[in-house]
Amino acid sequence: MTAAPRGLQPHTHAQRQAVIQQLIPLWQEKFGDNLLAVAATSSYARGTDVSYSDLELDVFLKEALPEGEDHCLQRVVDGMLIEVIYLTPQEYLRSVTEPGRDWFVAASDILVGVYNPGFVDDLARQRQEVKYPAEAYLHQAAQYRYELQEGFGKVLNAVEQNNVEGISLLLGDAVLFLLRTLATLNQQPFTTFARFISEARLLPVKPEGMDELLDILVDGSYQDLP
Repeated sequence: MTAAPRGLQPHTHAQRQAVIQQLIPLWQEKFGDNLLAVAATSSYARGTDVSYSDLELDVFLKEALPEGEDHCLQRVVDGMLIEVIYLTPQEYLRSVTEPGRDWFVAASDILVGVYNPGFVDDLARQRQEVKYPAEAYLHQAAQYRYELQEGFGKVLNAVEQNNVEGISLLLGDAVLFLLRTLATLNQQPFTTFARFISEARLLPVKPEGMDELLDILVDGSYQDLP
């Protein structure tokens, strides 16, 4: 399988499945006995992939790749983005359970085994057994406060300077910091980037007026700076 220099192209779930079947023998040859399993993640695993969705895969290895070797693979094949992460089961469990910087979205991901599915199912069960205390989530949320402060400071500077052209990106960035913080505080990760706002509205712990702030972002009324 070779990468073709084409622009973004639509694909079906079945076409992504066919790509996976082409990739598995390549990994078997590349990693040999070090290959444990391959799992699809994100929209493909949820069954919600649509025309322009990426194909995201986790390749599980017994031994981690050496330092300096790429631990991820990104290719555009026939107009479709393919993103692959090479990791050990221990690295995976830490990434989706530990309340770290990317927990707010990583923790919601699911796995669908496409090679050695029994191993993938067992790994998913292990994941459910890992628990962290509430204090760990509070500690991580607190790490975001400086970016949150900076983000909304830039928004208010844009309002003060009548920066109509810059306000959309600045507000979107600041709200993203806010949603990341709230997901961690609520111990409720977001499913996917496209659903951040709709899922944020359902969070039980959120600041007063947040829905109105999200409305401003969604309907574009931020152009009315006053």
